[in-house]
Amino acid sequence: MIDKNLKYPLLVLLVYVCTSGAFVLFFGTFYYQSKKNDILNHTSFILHDGARQIAYIRRTNGDMDGIFGFRNYDINIFNLAQNSYEVQEFNDIPNELTQAIKHLQKDFKQNSKKKTKPSYPLDETLPPPNIAPPDEKALPEHITPDEKSPQNTKPKERINNFIISQNYAYYIAPIHKRSLVLILRTNELHKANARLFASVLVICLLSFGVVLVLSYFIVRLAYAPLLGHIKALNTFITDTTHEINTPLSVILMSLEMYEKNPQKYLANIKNAAFSLSQLFSDLSSTLKTQPLSFEHIDVSALIKERVGFFELSASKKQISFKLDLAPLELTSDKFRLSKIIDNLLSNAIKYSFSGEIISVSLENNKLAIAQKGVVINKQNLEKIYDKFTRFDRTNGGFGIGLSLVKRFCDELNYTITASSNEKQTTFCVSFM
Repeated sequence: MIDKNLKYPLLVLLVYVCTSGAFVLFFGTFYYQSKKNDILNHTSFILHDGARQIAYIRRTNGDMDGIFGFRNYDINIFNLAQNSYEVQEFNDIPNELTQAIKHLQKDFKQNSKKKTKPSYPLDETLPPPNIAPPDEKALPEHITPDEKSPQNTKPKERINNFIISQNYAYYIAPIHKRSLVLILRTNELHKANARLFASVLVICLLSFGVVLVLSYFIVRLAYAPLLGHIKALNTFITDTTHEINTPLSVILMSLEMYEKNPQKYLANIKNAAFSLSQLFSDLSSTLKTQPLSFEHIDVSALIKERVGFFELSASKKQISFKLDLAPLELTSDKFRLSKIIDNLLSNAIKYSFSGEIISVSLENNKLAIAQKGVVINKQNLEKIYDKFTRFDRTNGGFGIGLSLVKRFCDELNYTITASSNEKQTTFCVSFM
């Protein structure tokens, strides 16, 4: 089943590939038809030119010997007067060719009765083509319009008596005072078309393959950040449900059991309410930006106040605080500075081992909070400030606390650094 997060990128990729494929198909079809017409025109011209040369050979020699030494095409001659072929009839003659011969035969009979003088477009009226004597060596295999044609111009349109069947291309022309019909046949047209189709198909497939690969990487690069945010948001929603449900469950259960041990269950309710308050504070700080409000602050007194606020939650893990605070006064935003301290203390409690001591020191304009507990891998140290990022899912949280710390430090022009090893993890905030 396709991941719902990949649904829209896949649709975009599909649209991109389909449109690109349609363009490649259109271009390939246009190119194929254009080249196919060129091949058709060239073949018709070559056959027409060959017919002129054969007509000249027949007229000068007066027999068939020289003609059938012309090996460029399959050659046949139909005698209109005798209603027969001078050589064995071609196999699979198309109906169009048969009808054309019948039409020429009808004209020949009518002209014979009227004793009219026919015109001879391929005989006496045309000058003899520039060819060598009709021997096999002197006549080249392929006669191109530029090299051997008496007229070095390509006809604009195909000759009317150029017929294409399933396997062959035919050219017919009356010769010898229109008493004979010269028939030329070649399969080079179909071979050339087949080669053209194969080459165009290969080019189109390669082009489509390149487009497919490029489309994949373009969509991937474009959607990678979005997919990362979607994944992080889904994780955030899941964690939100869990984090809010846990203290609510504690409150409901403590209320039911309150009469049995009021002091114990009241403490549970306070801790759960404190957790909800922290969650709400983090969420509200993430979703909205408050304007900076600077005031004179006794930093050491503020740290003591915030540590006292966390002593209850720390006592649940038998964690204590060791304070080493030098006097320090700053002009800063109290809300943001308090959130920086709160989130660092909350993280220290969350990831400390039970029974450990959290060290809080303030000296040389630097606040350092160190704890022994879960180690942060070196490759993750640069990512811990990313929103919704969590590398240990066993301790709860949204993954927004350190992102708030980093944001507030940047707004106040403070510098925060982190180090972690097997002995301890330390966060240090420099106020200068």
